[in-house]
Amino acid sequence: MTTTVVRDPNTKVVTITTGSTGPQGLAATVTVGTVTTGAAGSSATVTNSGTSGAAVFDFAIPRGATGATGATGAAGPTGATGAQGAAGATGAQGPVGATGAAATIAVGTVSTGAAGSSATVANSGTSGAAVFDFSIPTGATGATGATGATGATGATGATGPQGPAGSISVGTVTTLTAGSSATVTNTGNSSTAVFNFGIPHGSTGPQGPAGLVSDGDKGDITVANNGSSMTIDAGVIDNANISSTAEIAVSKLANGTANQVLTTDGTDVTWSDDLTIAGNLTVNGTQTVINSTTLQVDDKNIELATIDAPSDTSASGGGIILKGTTDHTIVWTNSSDSWDFSEHVNIASG
Repeated sequence: MTTTVVRDPNTKVVTITTGSTGPQGLAATVTVGTVTTGAAGSSATVTNSGTSGAAVFDFAIPRGATGATGATGAAGPTGATGAQGAAGATGAQGPVGATGAAATIAVGTVSTGAAGSSATVANSGTSGAAVFDFSIPTGATGATGATGATGATGATGATGPQGPAGSISVGTVTTLTAGSSATVTNTGNSSTAVFNFGIPHGSTGPQGPAGLVSDGDKGDITVANNGSSMTIDAGVIDNANISSTAEIAVSKLANGTANQVLTTDGTDVTWSDDLTIAGNLTVNGTQTVINSTTLQVDDKNIELATIDAPSDTSASGGGIILKGTTDHTIVWTNSSDSWDFSEHVNIASG
């Protein structure tokens, strides 16, 4: 009797005791058992509900967090009972050959990857002693409705004769739409299995923070090295459409640093250059101050007290005041129905 110690990649030690040489062992088989969707937030698992020689892999893949409850699905129909397979004839006993090494299959590590990553299945063992390591990403939160009732399982047919030695390989690993259920399908057969995995990706992450203005030359826009202000080259802006709801705070409009045209201190606005207005000018304030040495008016008439409903009463006390050591006035008085002069009037003779 001999004893062999085998060490796998995860440093687990398995002791196998071998007896005397016996007849040819049965060939190993691998089949896909159940594929279920686990609770949201749980870890993905893969378990062997069979044996090392007749492996049956049961997969449990977590779904995304439960969305709003949908309508309950109708109960599925009862599955039909499978027909019993015919029993194969017993073959003649062959000569005893050398004992072959029986193929083994074991589940290695099962880890949950980050949301949005691709699912992977790797064999950390060999083709004769396979050790499958699974990495399955967490699914995104899906708007999954309630699951309909499961139909009854049909009766299992009789076991057929022992088939030839099986083989296992990984086919495709596909990332599915967020919120869908994970799938594992065998595109081969029970003796030559090819597993294709479909794993849903996670949901889109939250919006990142807004970017800051960086230093440096951006073409026609130069950003100052404090990281928060911009200088626009001369002649760059031809037209600029500004929303009617936008608020623009202006502290200076200038032609160079030596000719500041428009300034504001937050209350008053000062214009320091000549100004020509092509249209009409309306001033709605309570006081208009003109600090000019000469006032020229093309119109022959000057209207005073042009209120909405002018009258002699509202006009009373109005006129012209010339400032001096004392005021020199020409004022309309309604009670006497007269223009009153504060000074003598010198009428030229002739």
